[in-house]
Amino acid sequence: ISMADGLTAELEDYLLETLGPDRAGRLVSSEPLVVDYASVHTEAEDEVQREASTATFDILRRAFSGDVITPGRTTLMDVQYWITAEWKRLGFEFNFPASLDLQRPGGVSLDDSDDPTIERGDLLWTDFGVVALNLHTDEVSCAVGLASLARLPATIAARLAYLRGLDALGDQSALCRPYGWSDADSPFYYPILVDAKFSVESKMEFAKAVAAEGIGLNPDYKYLVCDWPWVRRYLADDFGCPNARQFLGLSFNLYVNEKYGEREIRDTLKAISKVESVFLK
Repeated sequence: ISMADGLTAELEDYLLETLGPDRAGRLVSSEPLVVDYASVHTEAEDEVQREASTATFDILRRAFSGDVITPGRTTLMDVQYWITAEWKRLGFEFNFPASLDLQRPGGVSLDDSDDPTIERGDLLWTDFGVVALNLHTDEVSCAVGLASLARLPATIAARLAYLRGLDALGDQSALCRPYGWSDADSPFYYPILVDAKFSVESKMEFAKAVAAEGIGLNPDYKYLVCDWPWVRRYLADDFGCPNARQFLGLSFNLYVNEKYGEREIRDTLKAISKVESVFLK
Protein backbone atom coordinates (compact mmCIF):
# COMPACT_ATOMS: atom_id res chain seq x y z
CA ILE A 1 0.00 0.00 0.00
CA SER A 2 1.54 3.33 -1.04
CA MET A 3 0.92 5.02 2.33
CA ALA A 4 3.10 2.37 4.01
CA ASP A 5 5.90 2.16 1.46
CA GLY A 6 8.34 2.86 4.26
CA LEU A 7 12.07 3.33 3.80
CA THR A 8 14.36 2.25 1.04
CA ALA A 9 16.84 -0.44 2.05
CA GLU A 10 19.62 2.15 2.08
CA LEU A 11 17.70 4.53 4.36
CA GLU A 12 16.73 1.67 6.64
CA ASP A 13 20.39 0.68 7.01
CA TYR A 14 21.24 4.31 7.79
CA LEU A 15 18.46 4.59 10.37
CA LEU A 16 19.41 1.34 12.13
CA GLU A 17 23.07 2.30 12.22
CA THR A 18 22.22 5.75 13.62
CA LEU A 19 19.91 4.37 16.31
CA GLY A 20 22.29 1.66 17.41
CA PRO A 21 21.45 -1.94 18.34
CA ASP A 22 19.55 -1.14 21.54
CA ARG A 23 17.08 1.30 20.01
CA ALA A 24 16.94 -0.44 16.61
CA GLY A 25 15.43 -3.51 18.24
CA ARG A 26 12.46 -1.44 19.38
CA LEU A 27 11.41 -0.45 15.85
CA VAL A 28 8.05 -1.82 14.71
CA SER A 29 6.68 -1.76 11.16
CA SER A 30 3.84 0.70 10.68
CA GLU A 31 2.43 -1.22 7.72
CA PRO A 32 -0.20 -3.28 9.61
CA LEU A 33 -1.50 -0.15 11.35
CA VAL A 34 -1.70 1.83 8.11
CA VAL A 35 -3.34 -1.04 6.22
CA ASP A 36 -5.90 -1.61 8.98
CA TYR A 37 -6.63 2.13 9.25
CA ALA A 38 -7.03 2.56 5.48
CA SER A 39 -9.25 -0.54 5.31
CA VAL A 40 -11.89 0.93 7.61
CA HIS A 41 -14.40 3.11 5.72
CA THR A 42 -17.57 4.83 6.76
CA GLU A 43 -20.68 4.35 4.62
CA ALA A 44 -20.21 7.88 3.27
CA GLU A 45 -16.63 7.09 2.26
CA ASP A 46 -17.76 3.90 0.54
CA GLU A 47 -20.28 5.89 -1.48
CA VAL A 48 -17.60 8.40 -2.54
CA GLN A 49 -15.28 5.50 -3.45
CA ARG A 50 -17.98 3.90 -5.61
CA GLU A 51 -18.67 7.15 -7.43
CA ALA A 52 -14.96 7.82 -8.00
CA SER A 53 -14.30 4.25 -9.18
CA THR A 54 -17.24 4.44 -11.59
CA ALA A 55 -15.95 7.75 -12.92
CA THR A 56 -12.45 6.31 -13.38
CA PHE A 57 -13.82 3.36 -15.32
CA ASP A 58 -15.99 5.59 -17.50
CA ILE A 59 -13.06 7.88 -18.31
CA LEU A 60 -10.86 4.95 -19.36
CA ARG A 61 -13.70 3.24 -21.26
CA ARG A 62 -14.18 6.35 -23.39
CA ALA A 63 -10.43 7.04 -23.66
CA PHE A 64 -9.90 3.61 -25.23
CA SER A 65 -12.88 3.85 -27.55
CA GLY A 66 -13.62 5.30 -30.96
CA ASP A 67 -14.85 8.45 -29.22
CA VAL A 68 -11.20 9.40 -28.65
CA ILE A 69 -9.03 7.14 -30.81
CA THR A 70 -8.90 7.11 -34.59
CA PRO A 71 -6.36 4.45 -35.63
CA GLY A 72 -3.62 5.88 -37.80
CA ARG A 73 -4.18 9.43 -36.51
CA THR A 74 -4.44 9.51 -32.70
CA THR A 75 -1.23 9.38 -30.64
CA LEU A 76 -0.71 8.15 -27.09
CA MET A 77 -0.25 11.73 -25.88
CA ASP A 78 -3.55 12.69 -27.51
CA VAL A 79 -5.19 10.08 -25.28
CA GLN A 80 -3.31 11.30 -22.22
CA TYR A 81 -4.36 14.91 -22.88
CA TRP A 82 -7.98 13.80 -23.23
CA ILE A 83 -7.86 11.85 -19.94
CA THR A 84 -6.35 14.87 -18.16
CA ALA A 85 -8.98 17.24 -19.57
CA GLU A 86 -11.78 14.85 -18.64
CA TRP A 87 -10.87 14.40 -14.97
CA LYS A 88 -10.45 18.17 -14.68
CA ARG A 89 -13.86 18.69 -16.29
CA LEU A 90 -15.40 16.31 -13.76
CA GLY A 91 -13.83 18.23 -10.87
CA PHE A 92 -11.64 15.51 -9.35
CA GLU A 93 -8.45 16.26 -7.43
CA PHE A 94 -5.08 15.75 -9.13
CA ASN A 95 -3.51 12.34 -8.58
CA PHE A 96 -0.81 11.78 -11.20
CA PRO A 97 -0.70 12.06 -14.99
CA ALA A 98 -1.96 8.96 -16.74
CA SER A 99 0.83 6.63 -17.87
CA LEU A 100 0.23 4.94 -21.20
CA ASP A 101 2.08 2.51 -23.41
CA LEU A 102 1.28 0.10 -26.21
CA GLN A 103 2.46 -3.26 -27.48
CA ARG A 104 2.46 -3.98 -31.17
CA PRO A 105 2.71 -7.28 -33.07
CA GLY A 106 6.32 -8.27 -33.45
CA GLY A 107 7.29 -7.51 -29.87
CA VAL A 108 7.35 -3.71 -30.26
CA SER A 109 6.71 -1.78 -27.02
CA LEU A 110 6.30 2.01 -27.02
CA ASP A 111 5.32 4.44 -24.27
CA ASP A 112 4.07 8.01 -24.06
CA SER A 113 7.63 9.39 -24.25
CA ASP A 114 7.74 8.00 -27.81
CA ASP A 115 4.25 9.38 -28.52
CA PRO A 116 3.52 6.79 -31.20
CA THR A 117 0.48 6.92 -33.44
CA ILE A 118 -2.00 4.22 -32.41
CA GLU A 119 -2.59 1.62 -35.11
CA ARG A 120 -5.18 -1.13 -35.48
CA GLY A 121 -4.09 -4.22 -33.55
CA ASP A 122 -2.15 -2.30 -30.89
CA LEU A 123 -2.66 -3.36 -27.26
CA LEU A 124 -3.02 -0.28 -25.08
CA TRP A 125 -2.20 -0.11 -21.36
CA THR A 126 -2.66 2.65 -18.79
CA ASP A 127 -2.23 3.34 -15.10
CA PHE A 128 -4.59 6.11 -14.01
CA GLY A 129 -6.88 7.08 -11.18
CA VAL A 130 -8.74 10.03 -9.70
CA VAL A 131 -8.81 11.33 -6.12
CA ALA A 132 -11.97 12.18 -4.21
CA LEU A 133 -11.80 13.15 -0.51
CA ASN A 134 -8.30 11.62 -0.41
CA LEU A 135 -9.65 8.29 -1.71
CA HIS A 136 -7.60 7.07 -4.66
CA THR A 137 -8.92 4.93 -7.51
CA ASP A 138 -5.73 3.98 -9.36
CA GLU A 139 -6.67 1.50 -12.04
CA VAL A 140 -4.53 -0.48 -14.45
CA SER A 141 -6.47 -1.07 -17.65
CA CYS A 142 -5.85 -2.64 -21.01
CA ALA A 143 -7.73 -2.04 -24.22
CA VAL A 144 -8.39 -5.17 -26.25
CA GLY A 145 -9.50 -4.61 -29.81
CA LEU A 146 -13.08 -5.36 -30.74
CA ALA A 147 -11.73 -7.75 -33.36
CA SER A 148 -10.08 -9.81 -30.59
CA LEU A 149 -13.31 -9.89 -28.62
CA ALA A 150 -15.24 -10.93 -31.71
CA ARG A 151 -12.83 -13.87 -32.12
CA LEU A 152 -13.17 -14.93 -28.48
CA PRO A 153 -15.73 -17.77 -29.01
CA ALA A 154 -13.59 -19.24 -31.80
CA THR A 155 -10.47 -18.81 -29.66
CA ILE A 156 -12.00 -20.73 -26.76
CA ALA A 157 -13.33 -23.44 -29.08
CA ALA A 158 -9.88 -23.93 -30.66
CA ARG A 159 -8.22 -24.21 -27.26
CA LEU A 160 -10.78 -26.75 -26.08
CA ALA A 161 -10.18 -28.77 -29.24
CA TYR A 162 -6.52 -28.99 -28.23
CA LEU A 163 -7.50 -30.25 -24.77
CA ARG A 164 -9.87 -32.74 -26.34
CA GLY A 165 -6.97 -34.14 -28.35
CA LEU A 166 -4.89 -34.53 -25.21
CA ASP A 167 -7.54 -36.77 -23.66
CA ALA A 168 -5.76 -39.61 -25.47
CA LEU A 169 -2.96 -39.25 -22.93
CA GLY A 170 -5.13 -41.00 -20.36
CA ASP A 171 -5.18 -44.17 -22.51
CA GLN A 172 -1.60 -44.20 -23.78
CA SER A 173 0.34 -43.14 -20.67
CA ALA A 174 1.33 -45.19 -17.65
CA LEU A 175 2.71 -42.21 -15.74
CA CYS A 176 0.61 -39.19 -16.75
CA ARG A 177 -3.04 -38.29 -16.95
CA PRO A 178 -4.70 -35.09 -18.18
CA TYR A 179 -6.63 -32.89 -15.78
CA GLY A 180 -10.41 -32.73 -16.12
CA TRP A 181 -12.03 -29.95 -18.15
CA SER A 182 -15.45 -28.93 -19.44
CA ASP A 183 -16.93 -27.02 -22.37
CA ALA A 184 -17.45 -24.07 -20.02
CA ASP A 185 -13.69 -23.63 -19.50
CA SER A 186 -11.56 -20.94 -21.15
CA PRO A 187 -8.05 -22.37 -20.69
CA PHE A 188 -4.69 -20.74 -21.22
CA TYR A 189 -2.75 -23.53 -19.49
CA TYR A 190 -3.53 -27.18 -18.82
CA PRO A 191 -2.32 -29.32 -15.87
CA ILE A 192 -0.87 -32.76 -16.47
CA LEU A 193 -0.73 -35.03 -13.40
CA VAL A 194 2.13 -37.46 -12.94
CA ASP A 195 2.19 -40.74 -11.02
CA ALA A 196 1.92 -40.39 -7.25
CA LYS A 197 5.21 -42.22 -6.71
CA PHE A 198 7.07 -39.28 -8.27
CA SER A 199 8.86 -36.88 -5.95
CA VAL A 200 8.67 -33.16 -6.68
CA GLU A 201 12.26 -33.34 -7.92
CA SER A 202 11.60 -36.24 -10.29
CA LYS A 203 8.42 -34.54 -11.52
CA MET A 204 10.48 -31.46 -12.30
CA GLU A 205 13.03 -33.59 -14.12
CA PHE A 206 10.27 -35.27 -16.13
CA ALA A 207 8.60 -31.96 -17.06
CA LYS A 208 11.88 -30.32 -18.04
CA ALA A 209 12.67 -33.29 -20.26
CA VAL A 210 9.30 -32.85 -22.01
CA ALA A 211 10.06 -29.13 -22.42
CA ALA A 212 13.44 -30.04 -23.93
CA GLU A 213 11.48 -31.82 -26.69
CA GLY A 214 10.08 -28.43 -27.72
CA ILE A 215 6.82 -28.50 -25.75
CA GLY A 216 5.85 -25.22 -24.09
CA LEU A 217 5.12 -25.72 -20.41
CA ASN A 218 5.68 -24.54 -16.84
CA PRO A 219 7.36 -27.41 -14.95
CA ASP A 220 6.39 -26.22 -11.49
CA TYR A 221 3.64 -23.85 -10.34
CA LYS A 222 5.21 -22.84 -7.06
CA TYR A 223 2.75 -20.98 -4.88
CA LEU A 224 -0.38 -21.46 -2.84
CA VAL A 225 -2.14 -18.36 -1.51
CA CYS A 226 -1.52 -19.55 2.04
CA ASP A 227 2.24 -19.45 1.32
CA TRP A 228 2.29 -15.74 0.46
CA PRO A 229 4.17 -14.10 3.38
CA TRP A 230 2.15 -10.88 3.28
CA VAL A 231 -1.22 -12.67 3.48
CA ARG A 232 -0.49 -14.89 6.47
CA ARG A 233 -1.55 -12.45 9.16
CA TYR A 234 -4.98 -12.17 7.49
CA LEU A 235 -5.65 -15.93 7.53
CA ALA A 236 -8.14 -17.27 10.03
CA ASP A 237 -6.07 -20.41 10.69
CA ASP A 238 -2.85 -22.16 9.72
CA PHE A 239 -4.51 -24.79 7.53
CA GLY A 240 -1.88 -25.93 5.03
CA CYS A 241 -4.11 -27.03 2.10
CA PRO A 242 -2.45 -30.48 1.81
CA ASN A 243 -4.49 -31.61 -1.20
CA ALA A 244 -3.65 -28.47 -3.19
CA ARG A 245 0.01 -28.78 -2.19
CA GLN A 246 0.11 -32.40 -3.30
CA PHE A 247 -1.52 -31.44 -6.61
CA LEU A 248 1.14 -28.80 -7.28
CA GLY A 249 3.89 -31.25 -6.43
CA LEU A 250 2.56 -33.84 -8.87
CA SER A 251 1.63 -31.68 -11.87
CA PHE A 252 3.09 -29.52 -14.59
CA ASN A 253 1.22 -27.11 -16.86
CA LEU A 254 1.11 -27.19 -20.64
CA TYR A 255 0.67 -23.83 -22.31
CA VAL A 256 -2.46 -23.60 -24.47
CA ASN A 257 -2.83 -21.50 -27.61
CA GLU A 258 -5.70 -21.23 -30.06
CA LYS A 259 -3.25 -21.81 -32.92
CA TYR A 260 -2.49 -25.31 -31.66
CA GLY A 261 -3.97 -28.08 -33.78
CA GLU A 262 -3.46 -31.71 -34.72
CA ARG A 263 0.30 -31.31 -35.16
CA GLU A 264 0.74 -29.82 -31.69
CA ILE A 265 -1.45 -32.53 -30.16
CA ARG A 266 0.63 -35.19 -31.89
CA ASP A 267 3.93 -33.56 -30.89
CA THR A 268 2.86 -33.19 -27.25
CA LEU A 269 1.72 -36.80 -26.93
CA LYS A 270 4.85 -38.01 -28.67
CA ALA A 271 7.16 -35.97 -26.41
CA ILE A 272 5.50 -37.21 -23.22
CA SER A 273 5.60 -40.80 -24.49
CA LYS A 274 9.30 -40.47 -25.35
CA VAL A 275 10.25 -39.12 -21.93
CA GLU A 276 8.05 -41.64 -20.19
CA SER A 277 9.80 -44.54 -21.95
CA VAL A 278 13.08 -43.41 -20.39
CA PHE A 279 11.58 -43.00 -16.89
CA LEU A 280 10.03 -46.49 -17.05
CA LYS A 281 13.34 -48.22 -17.71
